[in-house]
Amino acid sequence: MKGLITTGLLWIAFASFAQSVNLWQRQIGKMIDTQEVIVAKEYIFPEMIYHFHVDTISKSITVQLRRWSNNERWLSNNGKIVNYDFVEEKIKWSKKISYRTDRIQQFGNTVIFTTVGKSYCLNIVNGKKMWTARNSIYFVDSIAHIGVGYKYETPREYHNMLEGIDLKNGKPIWQKRLSRDYGWNDVFRKSDSVWMIVASGLRTINIYDGSGWSYNTVTGEKDYKIATAINAAGLAAGLMTGTFFFTTGHDLIRDIVSNVHSNGEEYYFASKEIISRINKDDGKVIWMSPIPENLTSKSFVFTKDDIVFMVN
Repeated sequence: MKGLITTGLLWIAFASFAQSVNLWQRQIGKMIDTQEVIVAKEYIFPEMIYHFHVDTISKSITVQLRRWSNNERWLSNNGKIVNYDFVEEKIKWSKKISYRTDRIQQFGNTVIFTTVGKSYCLNIVNGKKMWTARNSIYFVDSIAHIGVGYKYETPREYHNMLEGIDLKNGKPIWQKRLSRDYGWNDVFRKSDSVWMIVASGLRTINIYDGSGWSYNTVTGEKDYKIATAINAAGLAAGLMTGTFFFTTGHDLIRDIVSNVHSNGEEYYFASKEIISRINKDDGKVIWMSPIPENLTSKSFVFTKDDIVFMVN
């Protein structure tokens, strides 16, 4: 093999942020058969790389930078998003991010920046806002160019109305009510136009119109043990001081659910209460079997011959 072999390496560096990325070349090995030197490009960013996404279409990388606190005991809540062009070898744009309230996701060359009560689509070339939606995008179908997420009820709260968002303009094209009480456990593509969402059961979603079937079950638990303990302490303190305090809150236990096991024309799926065999086409339950309450947890389901196994 002749010619210079170049590969990209990302280096984690710690320093004050500056609008520059240092580029170096160094030898990282040799070809076994020809002893030809393998040279790599090393991109040294001015702060710690917290997360990154490479887009092969635009030949760029979007990097989330985050520094340590002054005493280096925890990570700062503030940082920078930097888009670096591998061809022009320069930063094309940067944007501040608060890791306490903001989130950035990239699906191919679609960049979604979510902050309190809003989501923005950023132009990957210059970082400018293309549109704004009162929606938190959960995932994107890059083929259909449609995002899916929940509509905000208040700047800090969602309701259970799931929306399909046209990524060309940020406008909703369909709505479907889908419980998010215990969060989402999984999402995966079922066909060219249909996705499977594992959230309080199983839901199929046609990405273009939101249609599909639903199978409902319980995939989490509200634990009031801590609230009970706090109330007991509040009562005891009240008897001594005359000031009582109580709470009605609870801890939310998520992910009491299994994988979605596919076998021929059926799915096998376990939740907090039951394990079920479900028809793939219409979501109808073929059979279900209750699970003892004290044996439920995160589980794994698989089949062998005519036997269904569930591992807790």
